[in-house]
Amino acid sequence: MFLPDNDHLHNRIHFQFKKLFKSKNMANSMTGLLIASASSGVALVGYLGAWWPAAGSGWLAVFAVQCVLYAVVFIGTAPIENGEVGRAS
Repeated sequence: MFLPDNDHLHNRIHFQFKKLFKSKNMANSMTGLLIASASSGVALVGYLGAWWPAAGSGWLAVFAVQCVLYAVVFIGTAPIENGEVGRAS
Protein backbone atom coordinates (compact mmCIF):
# COMPACT_ATOMS: atom_id res chain seq x y z
CA MET A 1 0.00 0.00 0.00
CA PHE A 2 2.77 2.44 0.84
CA LEU A 3 5.33 1.27 -1.69
CA PRO A 4 7.25 3.95 -3.60
CA ASP A 5 5.84 4.92 -6.97
CA ASN A 6 8.67 5.56 -9.40
CA ASP A 7 6.56 5.71 -12.54
CA HIS A 8 6.53 9.49 -12.77
CA LEU A 9 7.60 11.59 -15.74
CA HIS A 10 10.72 12.84 -13.96
CA ASN A 11 11.81 9.26 -13.19
CA ARG A 12 11.36 8.24 -16.80
CA ILE A 13 13.26 11.27 -18.13
CA HIS A 14 16.03 10.78 -15.57
CA PHE A 15 16.46 7.17 -16.69
CA GLN A 16 16.89 8.32 -20.30
CA PHE A 17 19.39 11.03 -19.31
CA LYS A 18 21.40 8.50 -17.28
CA LYS A 19 22.07 6.73 -20.58
CA LEU A 20 23.46 9.95 -22.08
CA PHE A 21 25.53 11.30 -19.18
CA LYS A 22 28.13 9.49 -17.10
CA SER A 23 27.38 11.68 -14.10
CA LYS A 24 24.19 11.01 -12.13
CA ASN A 25 24.31 14.65 -11.01
CA MET A 26 24.28 15.83 -14.63
CA ALA A 27 21.36 13.53 -15.45
CA ASN A 28 19.48 14.82 -12.41
CA SER A 29 20.23 18.47 -13.25
CA MET A 30 19.21 18.05 -16.88
CA THR A 31 15.96 16.38 -15.82
CA GLY A 32 15.11 19.31 -13.57
CA LEU A 33 16.10 21.92 -16.14
CA LEU A 34 14.07 20.25 -18.87
CA ILE A 35 10.93 19.97 -16.78
CA ALA A 36 11.22 23.50 -15.38
CA SER A 37 11.91 25.08 -18.75
CA ALA A 38 9.09 23.15 -20.45
CA SER A 39 6.56 24.19 -17.85
CA SER A 40 7.15 27.43 -15.99
CA GLY A 41 9.93 28.53 -18.35
CA VAL A 42 7.53 28.71 -21.28
CA ALA A 43 5.06 30.72 -19.21
CA LEU A 44 7.80 33.10 -18.03
CA VAL A 45 9.15 33.70 -21.53
CA GLY A 46 5.62 34.15 -22.87
CA TYR A 47 4.75 36.62 -20.14
CA LEU A 48 7.97 38.60 -20.51
CA GLY A 49 7.61 38.52 -24.29
CA ALA A 50 4.03 39.79 -23.95
CA TRP A 51 2.57 36.99 -26.08
CA TRP A 52 -0.82 37.54 -24.51
CA PRO A 53 -2.10 39.42 -21.47
CA ALA A 54 -1.54 37.51 -18.24
CA ALA A 55 -5.26 36.69 -18.04
CA GLY A 56 -5.64 36.15 -21.80
CA SER A 57 -7.24 33.07 -23.31
CA GLY A 58 -4.12 32.33 -25.39
CA TRP A 59 -2.59 30.69 -22.35
CA LEU A 60 -5.16 27.92 -22.64
CA ALA A 61 -3.53 26.91 -25.93
CA VAL A 62 -0.09 26.94 -24.28
CA PHE A 63 -1.42 24.74 -21.47
CA ALA A 64 -3.05 22.34 -23.95
CA VAL A 65 0.21 21.99 -25.90
CA GLN A 66 2.09 21.35 -22.65
CA CYS A 67 -0.41 18.62 -21.72
CA VAL A 68 -0.02 16.95 -25.10
CA LEU A 69 3.78 17.20 -24.88
CA TYR A 70 3.69 15.69 -21.37
CA ALA A 71 1.65 12.75 -22.66
CA VAL A 72 3.92 12.20 -25.67
CA VAL A 73 7.08 12.25 -23.55
CA PHE A 74 5.51 10.03 -20.89
CA ILE A 75 4.39 7.45 -23.45
CA GLY A 76 7.67 7.71 -25.37
CA THR A 77 9.83 6.99 -22.35
CA ALA A 78 10.31 3.59 -20.82
CA PRO A 79 7.85 2.01 -18.39
CA ILE A 80 8.86 0.72 -14.98
CA GLU A 81 10.29 -2.76 -14.95
CA ASN A 82 11.37 -4.61 -11.78
CA GLY A 83 11.35 -1.47 -9.65
CA GLU A 84 13.59 0.34 -12.15
CA VAL A 85 12.68 2.55 -15.01
CA GLY A 86 13.62 0.78 -18.21
CA ARG A 87 12.46 -0.30 -21.63
CA ALA A 88 9.91 -3.08 -21.61
CA SER A 89 11.08 -6.14 -23.47
